[in-house]
Amino acid sequence: DFGGGSLELARISNNLTSDTISLPLGAFRVQSMGAGAADVIHGSLAPLVTRFGHLKNLYAIGGSWRVLASAHMVAIGHKQDLQGYSVPSLDMITFCRDVQKLMIDDIMDRYQMETHHAKLSHIAAFTLELTLNALAPQNFVVSTAGVRDGVVHEFLLSQPKKR
Repeated sequence: DFGGGSLELARISNNLTSDTISLPLGAFRVQSMGAGAADVIHGSLAPLVTRFGHLKNLYAIGGSWRVLASAHMVAIGHKQDLQGYSVPSLDMITFCRDVQKLMIDDIMDRYQMETHHAKLSHIAAFTLELTLNALAPQNFVVSTAGVRDGVVHEFLLSQPKKR
């Protein structure tokens, strides 16, 4: 989950979460790092490769990465539901590099992106590119469910059943 303040990683297998970590690598924090951001991100992710690297899929939640996935669909003329949209990581890395080269207005026009998303698109693309390079999953897959959805689900499961 890539948010404004953090990047959350979790390993999930057989519907069980076995490993989680929260890194201070959210969009606003990375943006404030300036020129040293790439080194900080690489330094934070490199030790995690044994835990989170080289898996089949990186499932992305969080608005900024979902917006990038939507933009990718526009770029390739692909129309499908965003839930479960899968892109080979190398293709997504190339797309992220392309987005980083564009002006905000061009991003808004080309990908039908709202202003507030377009303003964060460079930093989201930058962070996603570095994350995919570091963790090297085969695919980038979008989940439209978010962390809040999981919290609500857990809460509902924990409630006693009424008779």
